[in-house]
Amino acid sequence: MVLFSVEYEVLQSGITFICKVIGTDEQDVVKDLILQVGQIRIVSIYRVSDIHRISGTIRKRIIENYLMKDEQRSRVGRPRKYDL
Repeated sequence: MVLFSVEYEVLQSGITFICKVIGTDEQDVVKDLILQVGQIRIVSIYRVSDIHRISGTIRKRIIENYLMKDEQRSRVGRPRKYDL
């Protein structure tokens, strides 16, 4: 397993994303991204480091933290100021 840093643009919306992805090679990472988000244009992709093994507890903790962050994102930004 290899950790890649990928910068890609979603063609439908024109938004550019930078993310870190774990995969076996560049082709595997690109195919996985296309299945998840649709048509993309790769701006850059490079290998960050090799990953030999991720234990089950660490993997579970990473997934749980990621899901908790998604729930917290709904309240991002300044609170609205209501005029009475």
